[in-house]
Amino acid sequence: MTITKVDTLLNDQEINLLADLFLARYGFDKTALPYRLIRNAVILISHGAWTEQEVYELIAKCADIETEQAISLICKAVSALKTPMHETYNAYYAPPPIEYELRGESIKMPEFGKVGDMLNFLGTTFLYLILTNYNKYEYIDYQPEK
Repeated sequence: MTITKVDTLLNDQEINLLADLFLARYGFDKTALPYRLIRNAVILISHGAWTEQEVYELIAKCADIETEQAISLICKAVSALKTPMHETYNAYYAPPPIEYELRGESIKMPEFGKVGDMLNFLGTTFLYLILTNYNKYEYIDYQPEK
């Protein structure tokens, strides 16, 4: 299946549920617009079809707000978290091995200076989870309006 509209992807209940589960540990208010913007950004980034700026523009358009306002809301939501995102991610998704445990490499989130870098990391990680653990991936055939 090929998705021809971004709204179709962002309104997919299964993808939204998976993204909600993936982002559950961070402590966002899931009823608030900033969380939906973050979740939508992670979903769009996971498909790798747009630049960071294009993702911001698309999610702002879907929310019927200005791009700068979307970026500001996302940055405020991330900076308001009780625990930095990289600490939460690493504690739950890449914990240190216990004594005598043999395991493969874990993907750790570095401490990013930019929220966009965090979203890119989460989007790429979300893509990996979808492709390896859940058979729910649809290709994008998106043409921006001219």
